[in-house]
Amino acid sequence: MACCFLVLAAPILLVACLAVKLTSRGPMLYCQTRLGRGGKPYRIVKIRTMIHNCESLSGPRWSMPGDPRITLVGWFLRKTHLDELPQLLNVLRGEMSLVGPRPERPEFIPELERALPAYRQRLNVRPGVTGLAQVQLPPDTDVESVRKKLAHDLFYVRHLSPWLDAKLIVCTAFYAAGV
Repeated sequence: MACCFLVLAAPILLVACLAVKLTSRGPMLYCQTRLGRGGKPYRIVKIRTMIHNCESLSGPRWSMPGDPRITLVGWFLRKTHLDELPQLLNVLRGEMSLVGPRPERPEFIPELERALPAYRQRLNVRPGVTGLAQVQLPPDTDVESVRKKLAHDLFYVRHLSPWLDAKLIVCTAFYAAGV
């Protein structure tokens, strides 16, 4: 399924990558370490939506509403979730699933595990390009927003099924279309 989505998305990916390259300095794509199933680190692939090397001064931090690091094209790509499409490559490599809890950066894990003791349970399944928390809640901005997403992620982990995955893929298509 990821291969089919990747073929269908190829023209969109090309246009999005060119828009990033033409409107800001730096690479079109970037890789970032995330934790996968069982806490195993891997490199996630995304279309760059922020200014190049944005964390060189601030260090790792969550994006906030109105974040000045996000480019104009990046704002659109994030709003439509087109920046996530290259993660289909991670799915093809077996590092991710189409549906599952979103993978987190290892820099944030210790703080999240202290604040949310059940946090590591979400690592019992492969992370996903989309998931229940992604179609229900806005992006993470702090520990409290992660607490809300964790409840959705744990529900998904406990009720994992092909039917739930199919419903979430359909919901993601509507969500990306702004519905």
